[in-house]
Amino acid sequence: MSLLEVVNEHDEVIGIKPRAEIHAQGLLHREIYICIVLGNGDMLLQRRGPKKDMFPNRWDCSVGGHVEIGQSYLETAVRELTEETGLTCSATELIPLGKHCFPERDENKVNNSFRDYYMYKWQGDLSELMVEKDEGAGFMAMPLAQLLSLDVEARKEFKPCFYYPEFQPIWQAITTHLQLPTKN
Repeated sequence: MSLLEVVNEHDEVIGIKPRAEIHAQGLLHREIYICIVLGNGDMLLQRRGPKKDMFPNRWDCSVGGHVEIGQSYLETAVRELTEETGLTCSATELIPLGKHCFPERDENKVNNSFRDYYMYKWQGDLSELMVEKDEGAGFMAMPLAQLLSLDVEARKEFKPCFYYPEFQPIWQAITTHLQLPTKN
């Protein structure tokens, strides 16, 4: 049984509960996400494993995970990068993109969390990546402009949050850091 910290609207720890209970009740908790950008500017996406409790088999950020009890967001990001990809980095190599809070719903589960987002620039090849057993199901690279302009049918292969209005500041932060042109 996986236990996580429950937080209040100020991101202060108020208790500890099982992960399943947190998602079933939509309790506020902490997560991190890393958007890995390849040398050519493409986004690295990870397919979620088929046994994930929410959004199985959907494409997601490069790396994501729950903040474990007693860990900081940044410590979690460094740990999760290695666990989910086999890559290692120092905390200073992660570019903060901001912390956001919004719920995601998948059937009868609600993932309601503070999410701290980071960007990591990586010059390697997809063949160098390791897929975490039972968590991931592979990687692909896609230009950010293509990801953002997918039609409604194609979007069904991705976690829906990518297209939420609340997610747009993350895409904007990535675009700004990469100095890419934006849509007018």
